[in-house]
Amino acid sequence: MTFNIDVELHSLDDFRRLKAAAPSIVDRALIAESVGKIARHGVFDPFAGFVAPAALDIRGMNYRETIMANGAKSRDRGVLLALSDVVSEHGTGIDVYASESMTLFSKRLRAIFGAHLTGSEYLPTPEQRAGYRKVQHEDVQALSFGNESFDLYLSCDVLEHVPDIDRTLREARRILRAGGMLLGSVPFAYDSDRPTTRARLVNGTIEHLLPPEYHVNPVNPAGGSLVFEIPGWDLMDRCRAARFREVAMRFIASTKYAVHGSDLAGVFLFVARV
Repeated sequence: MTFNIDVELHSLDDFRRLKAAAPSIVDRALIAESVGKIARHGVFDPFAGFVAPAALDIRGMNYRETIMANGAKSRDRGVLLALSDVVSEHGTGIDVYASESMTLFSKRLRAIFGAHLTGSEYLPTPEQRAGYRKVQHEDVQALSFGNESFDLYLSCDVLEHVPDIDRTLREARRILRAGGMLLGSVPFAYDSDRPTTRARLVNGTIEHLLPPEYHVNPVNPAGGSLVFEIPGWDLMDRCRAARFREVAMRFIASTKYAVHGSDLAGVFLFVARV
């Protein structure tokens, strides 16, 4: 099986229609078959070109977080595909903010945008800031940048870790110029119109509604980052409420570029334009 799907969807109904038209996207056996082809034949990186099988690192069945090649995992290559469209239209001289600066993927971003990229990590304590003196600290819920500072905001698997997604979206809109774009990835409840809230911040105290879940955090490798919320299709309305005018979830499933999930053949990116 070979996958080659790249579409913008705007609602749960859109996704259900896609599943009805292409049921292979939820067939785990066919997804595994595609990954087998990738392991045997290699992949294409949108910016680095062909990557031979020997240079791939495929570990486990969580394909969204693996199939590593040139410092990019599956979901990262989805973002790179979207970035290739942006670069084709606007070049690499645009001002870009990324809410990461210590990941392997941030190095890929730096190679593309050079000095036009501003990256940061969340370093809330003086001890963390002292330990990472060369790393810029930013709270994505209250950014230090002025209004209309950037043309592109990249947020890759960060939204699920902030206590207030809506405030974060408003800040993203504030720092983007006219014609700018918010682009990124997030674990996505693609079969739901509602988010899955795992924890919330109440008067400065974390309240757990579900068993705590943590994801890898480069500045806190021992503890990780707590997941507060997994957005569903409500994310579209929340972006609109933050005054983004064009909003979509871009679904990419690709054997050629090794963009895959496990339960789902592809990955979702959110795209919100000013």
